Amino acid sequence: SPEAAAGLRRVDNAAAVLCGDASACGTLVIRVTPTAEIFIDDRSLGAAAELELSVPVGRHRIRLETAEWTFPRSLTIWPDETTEVAVDLEEDGFPR
Repeated sequence: SPEAAAGLRRVDNAAAVLCGDASACGTLVIRVTPTAEIFIDDRSLGAAAELELSVPVGRHRIRLETAEWTFPRSLTIWPDETTEVAVDLEEDGFPR
């Protein structure tokens, strides 16, 4: 799966799926309008409006893309914390 290739794990029903021990992961929640292709560290995780992942602690690059808009951001994932990114591409994104 794309998540496994990127060293990530999808989280189902808002319950954290830890990658390794708890001190090595945090949760990343992405909500985007309209549905966009979601990239983490330049790896595509496919198109979605909402995605929740267990992500290794550290600095990561996310990018949300549609045919018209792109939204790049770097963020830091902390152990045992949830980082939320909510983006309206038409308001927050950049024309492609």
